[in-house]
Order: sequence, then C-alpha cells, then structure tokens
Amino acid sequence: MQVHSQGTRFPIKKDDIPKIKALIQSIEDDPNAEPFLEPVQWQELGLDDYPQIIKKPMDFSTVKKGLAKGKYNTYDELFAEIQLIWDNCKTYNVAGSDIYKLAEYMEKVSKRQISKFRSQMGIQSVSFAVPNKKAGVGKDKKKSGGNQDDKSDGEDEEESNIVTVEMKIDFVERVKQLSNEGLTQMVQQIQQIIPSAVSDIENEKLQIKVDEFDKEAFNKISDFIDELLLNEQPSKRQKTE
Repeated sequence: MQVHSQGTRFPIKKDDIPKIKALIQSIEDDPNAEPFLEPVQWQELGLDDYPQIIKKPMDFSTVKKGLAKGKYNTYDELFAEIQLIWDNCKTYNVAGSDIYKLAEYMEKVSKRQISKFRSQMGIQSVSFAVPNKKAGVGKDKKKSGGNQDDKSDGEDEEESNIVTVEMKIDFVERVKQLSNEGLTQMVQQIQQIIPSAVSDIENEKLQIKVDEFDKEAFNKISDFIDELLLNEQPSKRQKTE
C-alpha cells in the first residue's frame, strides 16, 4: 500500500523562475546534453517515422519556452517534461546505441540535479510503503515442557519490540501534517538513521519503506516528527489570529 505524505503538486511561484532556470542550466552544462538542447531535426535526418513514434517531442529549448510563457503550474509538470526528453530518445532509438546511452546518462544527471533542487526548495515528494496486513505475532509458539509464565514473558518482550501496522499508519498521518520544510528535515533524519529505508522512485520522488524501521529507529524518527510538529504550531496559530 502506498501512502502519500502530502500532495505532490507543488505550485511554481514567480520568484522561483530564476532558480528553475539555474537548474536547467546546470543540466545543460553537461557536455553530453548537446543532442537534447534543440528539437530533433527529423526531416533533415531522414527520420520519416519519428512523428509516428514520438507523439510529443521535447527538448530543453522547448522546456525553457514553456517556462517563459507560464505553461507549467506545478513542479511535477515541469519535471515530467524534462523526463520526456529522455523517454522519447529511449523510445525511438535502439537500446545500447550511442544516443540511447547518452539519454540514460543524462537522465541520471537530471535526476541528480532535480533531487538536489527539490531538497533545497523544500518540495520533496514522499510516499510511504506500509503493509496491508499486520504480520502474525506469537503464532504456533507452543513448545513441550517449560514454564508457561516464562513463555508468556518472552512473548510480551517480543511484542514490545514490534512496530505494528497501526503504529505505522498513525506515523504517516502525523507526517501529513508537516510543512514542506519539516518534511525535508524528516527525510534527512531518516537518511541519517536508516539510509536503506529511503529510495528513489519515478519522477525524482522518494519512497520511505516503513518496514525497514526497527523499534528503536521508529521511536527516534517518531519523536523527531513530534518535535517538528510542536515547533510548527506557533506559526500556524499566528496565521489564524
């Protein structure tokens, strides 16, 4: 089950445009970006089937024109168009060809730059992987002999070290209350405590695998979230006064 911490449709503000231009420039500065800076000249290259295969051509000059005209309302729309540059190239060209490999390389470059940009701008898109059902606990543990009270104590100790599904869902519900800045701080905290729980998914979004949390890590991160929420409360009250 995928649980999204908050809406991923972060609006693009007018004041953000210079920063977006700098982001695009940082990708274009790579020497390998040259084939993707302008539209594919399919007629000159004799690629007569290009329009039939590629329904929406895309390149960086087109992205920049769209940005100047206010085409993109959200960051997801902008990042999707950049991703389309690489997807188009890999769709039309043969896997393993030089241009295909260039697209793969530049896709990694762009994702790296966009990931940094998201973090700097506080626009991290995060989803949480939470299991649908609670794993069985304490089943089929009957043993011959032994003291029943001792066995019960052992089971109680095991129960105390388990992060239940209910706890995880409550955790995600609290995450939904975080501001963009708080969300970014939480991701950084998780990356420090248990890096294996954070992974990239499509469109530069991050996935937090809650099942990777042991009880100690869960408690630390949960306490950190409570602290973030507590610190954010005064500013929220001031806005409503």
